[in-house]
Amino acid sequence: MQNSSLRLSMAFLIFIITTIFSGNSIYAQATAPNVQIVSITENAENIEILIQSDQHFIVGDNRYVLYIGEKYFLRNLHPDGDETKIVFFILLNDYQLLHADDEVVLAYGNYNPANAKQTDQQVFHLGKLKK
Repeated sequence: MQNSSLRLSMAFLIFIITTIFSGNSIYAQATAPNVQIVSITENAENIEILIQSDQHFIVGDNRYVLYIGEKYFLRNLHPDGDETKIVFFILLNDYQLLHADDEVVLAYGNYNPANAKQTDQQVFHLGKLKK
């Protein structure tokens, strides 16, 4: 009798621990990151747009794409290897073709506003372009 009681207690303890840890990981995945444009700076050849998140960006098989109005930009890097930041480089000529108040969207991979899900956690609407 004691042995079965001990097994039941252990099974209950494992259930409680599993539930606690599962709940925390579900909560962490459900919390959307806060992503925003931190700065837009100009140098001799490029405009650099620094985007920062309170969580790490995905580093994987796909890539982040910055959409501004009807244009998109691919050239980027994580400054100093910091995966909470991405700098996009836009040639000055390309930047001059953009319009103030164009919508700015950061997406992990391709983005089509016509069929994008509003709940997609890898599409970040960053507001209007300030020129």
